[in-house]
Amino acid sequence: MTPPPCIFDSGPLISLALAGELDVILHTSIYITDVVKMEVIDKGLAKNAIDAATLHSFYTRYIDDITVINTLVGDEFSRSLALGDTSRRRKNMGEESILEFVSGRRSKAPSPMIVVYEDRWFTTNKDKIPEHCSLLSTSAFLRILEAQGKIPSAHAIEQKIPYGRNI
Repeated sequence: MTPPPCIFDSGPLISLALAGELDVILHTSIYITDVVKMEVIDKGLAKNAIDAATLHSFYTRYIDDITVINTLVGDEFSRSLALGDTSRRRKNMGEESILEFVSGRRSKAPSPMIVVYEDRWFTTNKDKIPEHCSLLSTSAFLRILEAQGKIPSAHAIEQKIPYGRNI
């Protein structure tokens, strides 16, 4: 059985990169929004963050397997950056871009769809998430892959994720 497509927020990507386990997401159809890409690959790479280098390398290697969704949130932020205005960066932009996509405001999201997250924003705002979407924490995502026999041990991967990450 083919699993539903997954749209990843920044947190799970960072956690899996830090654990050296990004390849596990290849068991799904991978979606990220333009804002999430800016947060974890483009902007992070400029900061020389270790996880960003890993994410950039992964993205470059699997570019044909990753669908980047352009959003109005991302367009607005890109325009402001092009004008040198960084003040438009606000908390939860990645989450807002994911909500925009799964709600079908600009483009039609696949149905059903899984949102993989680590941020409380999604659980706090779960009433805004359309019915065709399921919310999964990184930990729950890994446990499902384990139950499907796609990875040997969710626990082993979780142990590699640095302490303090909200998986």
